[in-house]
Amino acid sequence: MINNAREAAQEHNHNYIGTEHILLGLLRTPGVAAEMLQSFGVTADRVDAKVIEIVGCGERSGPPMPPTARAPFTPRGKKALEMALREALNAGSMSADAEHILLSVTRETEGIGARILLELGVDHQTIRDQLVRPPSPRPEDPPEPSTNA
Repeated sequence: MINNAREAAQEHNHNYIGTEHILLGLLRTPGVAAEMLQSFGVTADRVDAKVIEIVGCGERSGPPMPPTARAPFTPRGKKALEMALREALNAGSMSADAEHILLSVTRETEGIGARILLELGVDHQTIRDQLVRPPSPRPEDPPEPSTNA
């Protein structure tokens, strides 16, 4: 997911990784977080368009950043990742999954990622409710076929 966020930043010619890039990284990483966002109509294309609208694309001056270069996280991006780890630890997990990161991006309300989600109609409570809702009841198993002859 972080590599996808880094790639998103590079594609926009940004020399940093912010919550908007983390959001794009989540959408580009198959899993529960991406599926949930897509179920709300949040797609990588829509988020990408919002990133360009809000932040724009950096001007490429000189050669592109090498793939091994490590763009720094913005303070809000770093805070979102730290909050994700706290969220995971509170849930009894030793590592932050994409779902924890998604929750933290929505909680970091001053970040561009949360702003984009709000503009697309998704807020922190909506994501939290979706993640913590009890699983849907499974239909009962069909009755065993009768062997009366």
